[in-house]
Amino acid sequence: FWGRPYPEPDHASRGCKACLLMMQRLEELNRKWRQEGKQALDIGIGLNSGPMVVGNMGSNKRFNYTVMGDAVNLGSRLEGQNKEYGTHIIISQSTYEQVRDEFICRELDLIRVKGKLKPVAIYELMADASERQKYQPLLAVFAQGLAAYRDGRFDEASQLFEEILSAYPQDGPSKLFSRRCRSYVQSPPAAWDGVFVATTK
Repeated sequence: FWGRPYPEPDHASRGCKACLLMMQRLEELNRKWRQEGKQALDIGIGLNSGPMVVGNMGSNKRFNYTVMGDAVNLGSRLEGQNKEYGTHIIISQSTYEQVRDEFICRELDLIRVKGKLKPVAIYELMADASERQKYQPLLAVFAQGLAAYRDGRFDEASQLFEEILSAYPQDGPSKLFSRRCRSYVQSPPAAWDGVFVATTK
């Protein structure tokens, strides 16, 4: 966590940089492990910004300088959603709003996480802003697909996500939304507000 014990006004940016560096280092380690005949490792990261309780917490058996609170719990829930979306780093809207000009972030969904009633916008942290040109074709079509999905135009949205997959066959979010849209075309949701209810942590 960032911002304590010393104030760091750029805490959201520092957090995002750390996430990207973690994935970069993991890629290096996986290459090394594969060469050694070992199994590769995959991880998911969740990042959220907000007010938290920070300090020395615990008991004689387990004691640590750490953070607790609602904002911490949301970060944990976002980490778990990487499995659902086929991503590696998911950040909250509160983090995104602070770093949107520094990093490439793809809006993923509006979700209601387990234990919460209010939906939150979630974003995939993809790369530094300097790489924007590389990701622009993917981001442009994905945004169109997401808009069609939110409007309940599931057939159109499915075609757009399939278009992405023809060029980027390993794109996790497009795989997920393509499946969802095909399912909704067959069995339209009774009441559609564009919000996905996350049933897992």
